[in-house]
Amino acid sequence: MTACGNRLRRINSICDLSGANPGEVPRQISSLLSPSNRVRLYFFSYAAESRTCFPVDSGWKEKKRKGKTVPMASSILLRQLFYCFTHFHHHCVKRNVCMMTKFDQPLTFWSGLRYMTIYGSSGKLDLTDMTSPHSWYPNARKKKRNVFLHVGPTNSGKTYTALKRLEKSSSGVYCGPLRLLAWEIAQRLNKADVPCNLITGQERDEIAGAKHTSLTVEMADVTSEYQCAVIDEIQMVGCKTRGHAFTRALLGISCHELHVCGDPAAVTLIKRMLEVTGDVITVQYYERLSPLIPLTYPMSSSNIKTGDCMVAFSRHEIYRLKKKIESGGKHLCSVVYGSLPPETRTKQASMFNDESSEFDVLVASDAIGMGLNLNISRIIFSTLQKFDGVCTRELGILEIKQIAGRAGRYGSKFPIGEVTCLDAEDLPVLHSALESCSPDLERAGLFPTFDILSLYSRLHSSNKFFPVLEQFLEKAKLSPDYFIADCEQMLKVAAAVDDLPLAFHDKYTFCMSPVDMDDDISAQGLIQFAEKYARKGLVRLKEIFTPGTLQVPKSHGALKELESVHKVLDLYVWLSFRMEESFPDRELASSQKAICSLLIEGFLERLGCYRRRKASYNSTTLLQKKHHPALVHPKLFQIDEGS
Repeated sequence: MTACGNRLRRINSICDLSGANPGEVPRQISSLLSPSNRVRLYFFSYAAESRTCFPVDSGWKEKKRKGKTVPMASSILLRQLFYCFTHFHHHCVKRNVCMMTKFDQPLTFWSGLRYMTIYGSSGKLDLTDMTSPHSWYPNARKKKRNVFLHVGPTNSGKTYTALKRLEKSSSGVYCGPLRLLAWEIAQRLNKADVPCNLITGQERDEIAGAKHTSLTVEMADVTSEYQCAVIDEIQMVGCKTRGHAFTRALLGISCHELHVCGDPAAVTLIKRMLEVTGDVITVQYYERLSPLIPLTYPMSSSNIKTGDCMVAFSRHEIYRLKKKIESGGKHLCSVVYGSLPPETRTKQASMFNDESSEFDVLVASDAIGMGLNLNISRIIFSTLQKFDGVCTRELGILEIKQIAGRAGRYGSKFPIGEVTCLDAEDLPVLHSALESCSPDLERAGLFPTFDILSLYSRLHSSNKFFPVLEQFLEKAKLSPDYFIADCEQMLKVAAAVDDLPLAFHDKYTFCMSPVDMDDDISAQGLIQFAEKYARKGLVRLKEIFTPGTLQVPKSHGALKELESVHKVLDLYVWLSFRMEESFPDRELASSQKAICSLLIEGFLERLGCYRRRKASYNSTTLLQKKHHPALVHPKLFQIDEGS
């Protein structure tokens, strides 16, 4: 440390470059690179106007901060600094480089840099080496976490036990797979006099003085420290599209106690993933609290009774079954499926659970597998096959168990659950799945951080996200416990925005957005958002959507279009939380989302009303009761083809 003289001082394990000559910084840093040193460098970036590359003096400024003079470098200069790293000492080091944003919050630019390897005579960093993802999270690695695995079937009380521990903790975080679950847990903690924030990709509800947060797993903060953390539905670590978010939370959350809930199929994999972290692992197994009985005979739609849930795997089939059941004149059906807005799914579930409601049967997709408390007496599979976006395949054992387990919820009016099929030929498969142990998960999802991709693009002199990601994925090196997340949707977005004059980080943000590029209206919405942002840096909602007449859809085609409009509005809200100044109409987008949800509910309720004279819900009354007076006669925003 003395090699840097008075210009480099060590303060609480942080190297302070105050007063250092920018031209000498690489030499000073290189003198610190030795296997025995753990280096943490802090830079302060206020987006300096100069884009001259390091180490030109004009790229640095000085700023008085807390009585000290510190150098400030633009992000461009900081990236160039990393480039300089690759041409100096070639030691195996671990370090964490951060910079302070203009909001005075530390932003990890690069963490857990593992190897600096040599190729020929010049040092090059092998960014495609992803064999040790645990090293990406230095905050978590500082702790020897106590990890408790709560595993068992659906309706076994495993999550309840973990949440009780979360309630008693001095600070904590809940990470769930769905917005509905995050909302439910936040409500539960607040009712228990434990102030709890709610954070999802599209929502922020911060409670004064709260030290607990409930969030969707993608929003997990790996820079904060907690006394207790809960990760729910951990078996989703094996999901091809979202598994990487669960991996990040599992490896990256810094806490004293980590409670992980899910299916026993994940135990072996999680133990292997955490073996290198030094965490202490305890496994607790749970048994189902109420019986689940597989019936030996099939069920027809004419034998439906109150409390039944018919499960189908396409939107078309769900509405076909709803119509068939309701045509008998005995029942009205609520519906739940993935593309419905979360608010609508909650409303439909509430109607089904309400004993005074005439909507006493549920027709649903596998969206009921988690996130909704439902009073189901009997699960009836219409089929044991589903189209997964690529091909039609058989349901897996874990999928069948997850759905079937929703029958007979402990403490509900149906304490004994039953499960069967419409087709007698499916019964042996159903029985075999329920009697079998779920096969162990073999690998967890993984995706490179923005830091890695940004540096990779810099070293390859490319601002095009598509070729950078595609090339990175081809060269990525993984351990046997991991797989690269399915990037199909990201690559489709990248292909759409790559030719726009956008910064690499902006392209990354659009590519990570929750957009369905297979939905024409959603895809068009994203492209128009990106084009407007690239052109002006400001996206006003009314420039993308033009006013029209908003009404309850009159056909299934119109319903599908309204669901797509909701997705576009949802996307605008998501972007507004990441580019707040550029997407300023969050409140307008949120109000339009609420209107879409209510009109979709109106359509679903009116379908039932058409098949029965008297229904306990009326869509017109619903709108008048729930809308602000200014929104009683709302306007439809339709995509403007000419924008």
